[in-house]
Amino acid sequence: MYDASSNEFVLHLGVESSNADRVGSPISVAVGFRGEPRIATYRNTDPGAKSVMYAYSSTYLEEWSETVAGPGAPQGKHALTIASVGTPFCLSSSKGYPLIQGTLDATLPASPSSTASGTVSLRATF
Repeated sequence: MYDASSNEFVLHLGVESSNADRVGSPISVAVGFRGEPRIATYRNTDPGAKSVMYAYSSTYLEEWSETVAGPGAPQGKHALTIASVGTPFCLSSSKGYPLIQGTLDATLPASPSSTASGTVSLRATF
């Protein structure tokens, strides 16, 4: 969704794990950036980037995360590539993009407050 009042686009995804024995599902993803979406690649290092992504172990005792512009220090990285925007529909001062297409690649390191170790590699195609 694009919100004209804040001039920000946010993509929300629920991604099922490819290894449910290791990582519980779904993985929650929200990636935002300034302006309306366009065909481009958006990275966590871009000005105005925002993101929050979480993956949990199947027992929910371990957590991996990627965050940008949150209350804590940035963690992990992401690259959101939009290949096609499609035609938006309007809702008041917002626009929805139901036919948006692209990929999201992210690295989610173990959360410092968790007993997790290593990283989770996320690749979503939408």
